[in-house]
Formats: sequence, C-alpha cells, structure tokens
Amino acid sequence: MINELGIYYQPDLAKGRAKACRRQLTVNLAVFAFIVGLGVAAILFDQFDPGSGQSDWGYLLASSFPIPATIILIMTVFTLVAYLRAAKTANSAEGLAIGLNRDGILIHGQWLPWPEVGDLKVLPSRWGGSTQLRVSSRDGAQLSLPLIYTDTMPAELDIAVRTLSSGRARVDLSRLDG
Repeated sequence: MINELGIYYQPDLAKGRAKACRRQLTVNLAVFAFIVGLGVAAILFDQFDPGSGQSDWGYLLASSFPIPATIILIMTVFTLVAYLRAAKTANSAEGLAIGLNRDGILIHGQWLPWPEVGDLKVLPSRWGGSTQLRVSSRDGAQLSLPLIYTDTMPAELDIAVRTLSSGRARVDLSRLDG
C-alpha cells in the first residue's frame, strides 16, 4: 500500500520553456526592427509627392508600416511577459514540488495537514502561463504551483489526493473543462 507520493519538478521543461520564449522574443524584436527600418527607409530615401495622385510604393509603405509595427510590438510585449514568467519559474523549479502522505500535503515546502486544506483547484493557463494548482487553507492562505513543469497530470494528482487523504480532499478539475 502506498503511504506517500512525491511529485517532482522537471527542470529541463522549465528551462526549455524559458529558452523558447527568449528565442521568440529575439525573433519578434528582429521583425520589429526590420519593419521600422523599412518604413524609415521609405520615408528618407523615396521622394514621394502625396498630392500628385501617383500610387508610389514608398508612399504606401511609409503610410502603412505603423500598423504591422504596432502589431509586432504588442506581440513582443506578450512574449516578454511569458519569458519573464518562464524565467522566474525555471529558477525555482527544482526538487520536490508536491509531497503527499496520509497526514497532509507539502507544497513549496509548506506543510498543510488534511483538516487544514480548504480546497485544491487546477486553474487553466492564461497570459503565457501554465496550468496552476492552487491550494487554499482554511485560514485563507493560498499556495500555487505550475503543474506543467512537474511529472504528473491533473487527474493523476486528483486520484492521489483522494486516496491519501482518505476522501477528505479532492482536486477540483472543473475549470479545465471550459
């Protein structure tokens, strides 16, 4: 009979995610620089006369480059946020993430006996983050943990929690359905 379970971080996944975000950030910045450079070159080197009625490529390029530049700049900001989150997680994602036994749960080095556990929820990813396990204690404290960097799936965690808590706690997976 299993009396305890350790769920560990996989640091290679966390570092790989940070590396992928950094690579995407570099690509976004390069594309942004290219678009801005192309627009500036069109303005500086092309002698266009807006009132002449000619459809000059330089005029069209110079007047329309702010739109893709703004779009890629917005994408760069979102990628930067995702990179900062991934880098923060990669620095702290080592060792034991969750420890379970018949007496309680250990998350981020903080011990909660089963009677003190309020609820356990798995929240879907948002804004470049990952699926989060949020543990709330009866006194209102909340702990969260990114599940994407562990070696478990949410349903496996639910089965382990139900088994080791003798039915006193369960993981709410309903937010993943929507």
